[in-house]
Amino acid sequence: MALTDWVDLAAIAGELLDAGQDLREPTLVTTPLHASAVDSILGYSRSEVLETATVAWRAPGGADVFGFGSALSVTGPPDCSFETALPAMRRWLATSRSSGVPHEARTRLFAGARFAPSGGSKHSPWDTFGGWGFGAPVFLVTSDEDQSSGSASLVLHPGAEREEIVHRLDKALHPSPQRRHVQGKWPQEDASPERWQMMVEEALREIEAIKYRKVVLARSRTLTLNAPVESGRVLDRLGSQYPGCFLFKWTSGESTFLGATPELLCRVKNGRIETASLAGSRHRGSTPERDEELRQELLGDKKERSEHAIVTESILARIAGIAENVQAPREPDVAQLANIQHLFTPIQAMPAGGRDILDFVVALHPTPAVGGHPSSEALDAIARIERLDRGWYAGPIGWVDAAGNGEFAVALRSAVLSGSTAMLFAGAGIVEGSDPSREWTETDLKLRPLTEAILG
Repeated sequence: MALTDWVDLAAIAGELLDAGQDLREPTLVTTPLHASAVDSILGYSRSEVLETATVAWRAPGGADVFGFGSALSVTGPPDCSFETALPAMRRWLATSRSSGVPHEARTRLFAGARFAPSGGSKHSPWDTFGGWGFGAPVFLVTSDEDQSSGSASLVLHPGAEREEIVHRLDKALHPSPQRRHVQGKWPQEDASPERWQMMVEEALREIEAIKYRKVVLARSRTLTLNAPVESGRVLDRLGSQYPGCFLFKWTSGESTFLGATPELLCRVKNGRIETASLAGSRHRGSTPERDEELRQELLGDKKERSEHAIVTESILARIAGIAENVQAPREPDVAQLANIQHLFTPIQAMPAGGRDILDFVVALHPTPAVGGHPSSEALDAIARIERLDRGWYAGPIGWVDAAGNGEFAVALRSAVLSGSTAMLFAGAGIVEGSDPSREWTETDLKLRPLTEAILG
C-alpha cells in the first residue's frame, strides 16, 4: 500500500495554509481529506491498511480509526510518568486549528505510556517508546458501517510556504530508515512454571504478612518467526475474533505495540465519564450449558469476588475527588469474550471542577486490576518479584480531542513486535487463596489470542 498513490500533496498543502493563516506559534492544523482519497484508502484490504497505519484504534462497537505518517510526535524519558505529558498535550490541543473537518475525523492526539516509570534497559523492545508518547498522524481515516471520513494534519510554523509544506508532507510519509533491532537478543527471559510458582508463593507470603491485599504479577512469552511479523495480519485476526475488545496499534521506529484489550480505563463522551472494574476470570464453556455453569461459578467464587471488589472500591475512591453523580451497580455482571469471561462493574459519573479525561487517566492508572492494592505497596512488590520490564504493557493507551472527548484503555492482551520477534505479556491477580498453577493456567489463557494471531 503506497501512501502517495491516493493524495495530492500540493492541494493538501494549499488547504492547510488556508486553514492556518496568520499563525503566531507552531500549531497543529487539520483540514478535511477528500472523499475520493478516503475511498481509495479503504479500497485496500483491511490487513494492508492496518499494516501501513502508524496508529490504529477501534473501541467495541465503534468505528475503525487508522492514522498514517506522523504530523506530531513527542516522547518523554523512560523515568517520567504520564502526568508530565499533560501540559504539553493540553497546549497542543488548545492551540490546534481545524476547518470543515467532520466530527469523526477531528484533530485528536493519540497517547500511551509505560506501566510504571523506569530507567529502562539497553536492547529492550521498549527502547524507542519512552516513558510516554503522544502525537497526531498526517492522515486520519475513520470508517464504520454507516460512513467514512478523513482529515490531513501538519504542524505549521509562522510564515510557512507551500513548497516547504509539500516537502514536509512527503518526508512524513517516507521516514528515514531506522536502525533495526537485533532480533532474538532482548535481555529478559520468559518465566518458567517453576519461576512463576516462586513468584506467586513470595507474593502470597507477603499478603499473609499484610504487606498488601493484592498484587498483579505478569510474565512474557517470546516468539521468533522465520520472517517479519506482519502487524496488519495480527490485528485483523484479533479484530475478527475479539470484537468486544479495544483494538490498538502504536508504531515507534521499527517496533510496534499492539493488542486487543477488554479493559476500558476511562472514556469521556458528551461531557460524561465512563470507567469500569474488570477483574476475576473464568474460561468459556464448550457448550451453552457448560458456559452458564462457569458463569455462575465465577459469580459465586469467593476469591474472584474479593479480587473484583478490591478493584471496584479502589476505582470509586480514586475518582471521588474529581467526579460527581457517581453511579455503579452493587453487584457485578459478567463480561464474556471469545475465550474468557470476567466479572464486570460499569461506573459512570460527571467530571467535576473542570476536570478532563487526562485527569481521570492519571487518577485511575494503574488500577488494582493491573497493579494491586494498596497501589504503592503493590508496585513495589511487582518491581521486586516480577523482574520484568513491562514497558507499555498494562499502561494507558488511547486518544483525546480538543473538545475534551476521548477514550483510554488498559493495554492488556498485547505484544511488542520488532522484525521477526514478538514479546507477549499476560498477568494474573494474586490475592489470599490464589493457587500458582491456576494462575499460570489463567495467564496461558490470556496469552492464547495473540499467540494464535501471530502464528496463525
